[in-house]
Amino acid sequence: MVSLLRRINFPLLVGGVLVLVMLFAYFFPQALTDKNPNVEESAKYIEIRQDGEWVEEFATRPFPPNRENIMGSDEAGRDIYTRIIYGTRNTLRVALLVVLLRILVAMPLGIMAGMGVKPVSVFINMFNTFFTTIPKLLIAFVILNINYFRNLEMDRAIVAFAVVLTVIGWSKLASMIEDQTALIMEEDFIEGEVAVGKNPLQIGVQNLLPHLIPHVVSFLFIEIGMVLFLLAQLSVLTVFVGPRRMPLAEAFQGNFEMAFEPEWGSMLARAPEVIRLYPDRMWLTLFPALAFFLGVTAFNLTGEGLRIEFQKRNSQIVSFIRKGFFMASPKIYWMQLRNLKQYWRPVAGKSLTVILILGYFSYPAEASQHPFNVHRAKAHVEELTDEKYQGRLVGFEGGHKSGDYIIETLKSYDLEPWEGSYTQEFSPLDEAGGFYERLLVEEAYIEVDHGEGPERFYINEDFILPALGKNVIEPSEESLNEEGWIEYQGKTITYHQDHTSVTITDEQEYIPLIDVGGYGDIYSQLYVSGQSGMFARSVSHDFPTENDPRGISYNLGILDTDLYDRELMDTYSLNRTLIIPFEALRGALDGADVEVGFFMKPPKLPSHPGRNITALLPGKNWEEEGPREMIVIGAPYDGAYTGGRKGFSPAITATPAATNLEIARVLSGMEEPLEKTVMFIFWDGEYSLYPRRTRGSFHYTASQRTFQQADFPYNYIDVGYTGNEDLEQLEINIMHGQKRSDRSYLMRTSLSERLQDLGVDYRMFDASQRWARGSTSHALYGMNMNSQFSLGFGSNYFSYINHRDADMDTVNFEYMENMGQIIVDSITMNPHLKEPQK
Repeated sequence: MVSLLRRINFPLLVGGVLVLVMLFAYFFPQALTDKNPNVEESAKYIEIRQDGEWVEEFATRPFPPNRENIMGSDEAGRDIYTRIIYGTRNTLRVALLVVLLRILVAMPLGIMAGMGVKPVSVFINMFNTFFTTIPKLLIAFVILNINYFRNLEMDRAIVAFAVVLTVIGWSKLASMIEDQTALIMEEDFIEGEVAVGKNPLQIGVQNLLPHLIPHVVSFLFIEIGMVLFLLAQLSVLTVFVGPRRMPLAEAFQGNFEMAFEPEWGSMLARAPEVIRLYPDRMWLTLFPALAFFLGVTAFNLTGEGLRIEFQKRNSQIVSFIRKGFFMASPKIYWMQLRNLKQYWRPVAGKSLTVILILGYFSYPAEASQHPFNVHRAKAHVEELTDEKYQGRLVGFEGGHKSGDYIIETLKSYDLEPWEGSYTQEFSPLDEAGGFYERLLVEEAYIEVDHGEGPERFYINEDFILPALGKNVIEPSEESLNEEGWIEYQGKTITYHQDHTSVTITDEQEYIPLIDVGGYGDIYSQLYVSGQSGMFARSVSHDFPTENDPRGISYNLGILDTDLYDRELMDTYSLNRTLIIPFEALRGALDGADVEVGFFMKPPKLPSHPGRNITALLPGKNWEEEGPREMIVIGAPYDGAYTGGRKGFSPAITATPAATNLEIARVLSGMEEPLEKTVMFIFWDGEYSLYPRRTRGSFHYTASQRTFQQADFPYNYIDVGYTGNEDLEQLEINIMHGQKRSDRSYLMRTSLSERLQDLGVDYRMFDASQRWARGSTSHALYGMNMNSQFSLGFGSNYFSYINHRDADMDTVNFEYMENMGQIIVDSITMNPHLKEPQK
């Protein structure tokens, strides 16, 4: 019995079992837990063990270990055990990639150094000396704490971390290989190979490698353990892999960041703070630390066990490795191929193995079952940018006609109305404020007089009107001139943001020329008072004067900026009228005490109600009783007014509706119905520069929802703008609704894999991240409130959407095709989205 125990390699046995367990968690996390690692729970009743019995009590996050959460939860209410299981993959991906890159660098350099190449040996020693003088942990902390690395999406973060950790750690592995190579080169059989005339390359490949490989295998396992230990050290310094976000629900507990993706390091990041401030919450760091401990122990024991095994003269493992290296030798394969009759069996086996390996890596990804036709979508863009729609302004004739076009198109796809109607009407009047959000100014001009006669400048050619004061929206008869126009005369006076006082007289009417500086953001341009919200109704544009330091108010102002010479902007309702001049008018206004006259035909008010358009594609579950899951796909279809504006054809604002129409055509043309019912929504009134109650999505989510979430649990997909050709990465926002789905993490993982299969360059965000981009529309936020989870595709920026050059030639149709195809594939191929949740 004692002799049997002595023969057992316990380090290899225990380490190998632990490594196998970790690999099982890596490949099959769903077999070890049925929870979603990203689901957050706020408060609930839990069962905890007290005096040998299970006792139920009410608890808030973080939950202590209990019957449901065996390791407790983190500050966001996410199950720690589940995040450890799913985090195994991301953590091991980093460690394995680091070791792979290190061995690719260290192996050839270490062999050359061990075989006597002095410059290479000096190079390795130089790196070792540098990273001995300055600790690797300190260098890694400084580099990986740069915002660039902190904000990377998980896949890119893994590669970035691997590259940095490879650079600072390859030389130690190279030294180990160099030393082992030098020992092998001193063996007698090497001298014999030199004597028979073999060159260094032949000796290295044929004689050195077979003896070196077993030792390298042992080094690799120990190296993985060392990398895991380094990751644990970095995590204590709040450096971990993957994107991070602020825990908004727990912000009152302190300003800290937490990871979105499950990864061991991120779970250990708050260890010092928890130990110091929350000693009663030790489970927050105990179990992640235990995961690191087991991981480091597993690979270290396996590496040590292999080293012990390789030292045995009759080691079967060494014989197996050397035999495998011999069998994999191309030279041996070529020799056997030349003697095919004698070696046909090994040749057949090797050939089949090579074919299978090549087939696995070269096998094309599964083709899209239902192609998205970008040419049809482009035709919709061309139609919706036709002059007859005049930009599809909500509440006006062009916007109403574009809605009719969408309805007729949906009917041609045999999509059904919801409860007998394709439309949901709402008033473009802001009922809370009692005014219309957007207005239509068709005729206006400005006269500038320097004493040599007035020079006239016209709206849309020389200036735009981003805002009209309430006093000119519905003017009284007394305020109109003889031609029935609104008229305002005054002398320009310059107002600086530094609140420099100016001299005025009571006998003169003034028009302030407001210096708004060089800010590039429209949100900064139009709140010259320092208020925090663009177009805030309470904004005060008073400016100080010498005889009244509290300031005087004005009804009309000119914003002195050159940032909007090629912009298309609607006219909004505000307290005051604002003018943004283009280059020629700015030049005419240059100088002191310029006489200015502003003339405008009274604006038109909306003549039609806003309309959300809905259509239904019944799935197999439509006739079932009880709750029926749905997929809701929404896109805005309104835009900015273009009537009479030469050179403006904002095609980008039409891309979401065009994309959604083509998605509707593809899905409705399927031979077999989908498992889930799909609802298509086209939002009206969404193209707005500031949030008000006249958005179609606000009316839908706040007061006119067509169905109850309890009857129709749904996932929402928001189709955003495609942008111009400068936008390269497909931007995707993930949002978890209040009715959380246990499959959202798996859905996200499958979505990432599909994007990679399609070769789409993408970037995925959690919408709660401070640096989140992409489609974060009001519709997405509103619809997400009661959804299981939501996806926002595309861009939500306006900087290139309302530009004079945002025409058909600049639309990124490749971006549109990628976005449309991945949405179709997600609905038809992603099992975690297309299948109803059981």
